[in-house]
Amino acid sequence: DDYLIVEYSLDSSTVWTSLVHFKGPPGFNNYFQLVGTTDVANRLTIAAKEFRANISDVSSASMLNLRLRALLTAGSEDAGVDSFRLASCGVSSTSAAPSTTVATNIERTVVFYESFANRSAMTLVPGFAAPRTDDYFGLTGGDVIDFGDDTTASPAQYTGMIGSHLVMEDANGLPGVPSSGEVTVTWSNISLQGTSCVTFSGLFAEDTSSAGID
Repeated sequence: DDYLIVEYSLDSSTVWTSLVHFKGPPGFNNYFQLVGTTDVANRLTIAAKEFRANISDVSSASMLNLRLRALLTAGSEDAGVDSFRLASCGVSSTSAAPSTTVATNIERTVVFYESFANRSAMTLVPGFAAPRTDDYFGLTGGDVIDFGDDTTASPAQYTGMIGSHLVMEDANGLPGVPSSGEVTVTWSNISLQGTSCVTFSGLFAEDTSSAGID
């Protein structure tokens, strides 16, 4: 089954723990539902939704790696993500990029924010590409367009994203993709800045019009 997973490891451990995990319900491989739920509120649509998860105890760790994994093999299977944030537990969501300056109150410290304005902090497998209009992996939105050397992408148009964002569709056919068909984006060596509990949040969307949902 296709999936969209965000996971983490601590202090460069090879053990990865899932934070948010979406996959298609049985018999439906062309829309994503948050694993463990069945309600519409936890189903991805063309309107971006914020999802959160706590990492309850990081007091013994100093660094964190964050990874997005996606398998998109069904016809017209797409996904978009934006505004990945790691902050000490209890931070409220906001529609604008937060300051990365350490606050005087440790309970409101933002330790990581990915705006998807560029690829500079990302390790990509494979690289960004768009060999066909509906097979792509890259950045779009605002003034940002990055699909590697390709210019043929016609990405889904989501609502509720904050400027530029990461998009992908039928990415298993991209050049350089592993035999598994999976694409990954990794952010390495994120300093936890002495926090003891971290909340992940991010925006997620999918154009599910082909499934008769949007």
